[in-house]
Amino acid sequence: MIAGPAIGSALFVAGGFMVPFLVVGSGLLIIAVCIFFAIPSVKPDDPEETNDANDGKKALSLWSLVKSPSILVPYLDNFVCLAGAGMIESMLDPYAKNVAGASQTDVGNIFLCLGAMYMVNTPITGYVRAIKQTNQRLLHIFF
Repeated sequence: MIAGPAIGSALFVAGGFMVPFLVVGSGLLIIAVCIFFAIPSVKPDDPEETNDANDGKKALSLWSLVKSPSILVPYLDNFVCLAGAGMIESMLDPYAKNVAGASQTDVGNIFLCLGAMYMVNTPITGYVRAIKQTNQRLLHIFF
């Protein structure tokens, strides 16, 4: 998220419109294959597998994760923030090119600065949360 726009701009300048998409797509396919072989399959009803830590507990399902507020609230928060970031990116790119006369690499660096602000603000938010024991709702509102 942070270096993506700058790297994408550099790939665009180096190879044209298709190169950033080909690089990202091939990278995602390679990662998906690695994840497929690296993550073990979980079979909660398997009688051969004995795991004392999971005895008597319900199997983890997607619906139980969606119903959990500790999963749902950060997911919705990220969704709203990323939707807003998408709006900023779609409006800032043409403005920076046409009005400000920025090159594609300059536009990528602008987006790199936006991601860097996120990178700097995240540990500060964690520090405030750890030291002040601030309510999590306040963090979603103010940060």
